[in-house]
Amino acid sequence: MSTEKQPSPGVPSSVCLIVADPALRAAMERWVSHAADLVSVGTFASLEEARSHLPRVRPALVVLEEQAAGGDLAVGIRQLKAQAPGVGFVVVAARPRLQLRARLGTTPAEAVLDTTCLLPRRFLKVLRHVRDRSAAGNGPGKGLRLTPRQAEIAALIARGWPDKQIAHALRCSEETVGWHLKQIFRRNGLHTRAELAARFAEERRSG
Repeated sequence: MSTEKQPSPGVPSSVCLIVADPALRAAMERWVSHAADLVSVGTFASLEEARSHLPRVRPALVVLEEQAAGGDLAVGIRQLKAQAPGVGFVVVAARPRLQLRARLGTTPAEAVLDTTCLLPRRFLKVLRHVRDRSAAGNGPGKGLRLTPRQAEIAALIARGWPDKQIAHALRCSEETVGWHLKQIFRRNGLHTRAELAARFAEERRSG
């Protein structure tokens, strides 16, 4: 089944896939690559493998397969949430959703999916729903004086992205990214990327 490319109003949302099943992992990679508003920033076969990379890639969304968690799924999710606060989690497993919810207990997961009947459109719809709900709840960058484009750039700088990667994601030149950065610094009394990242992250936590 083909997936539809949806036009992205801004920066693509970063997705990290932690999926043990090779066929499912390849399928999810393909589905994400076909979505204009999503971009994969890491694909791992196990939670243990992904854990050391999460602080570096700083995804907006994490898809975690039950099998990839290795041991206790609920413990694994709690550890990831502590390591990557503000990230939206989608847990997938080859079992009915009610059973999966029961196994998770009180452990928070933004969405759960049964992979035995998972289709591309449903998968992408859930990712977008979790992304939009997280963005509405976090409300990043409210206190900073930013244009919509500058807010997109600030969000990626807060994730540690370099100018080249930002330019590629926003489909513009590195010079354009640099120009926007100068405007952000001037309008907000900032001097370094680290200051901008810290201010943006602080407002996201307090928003």
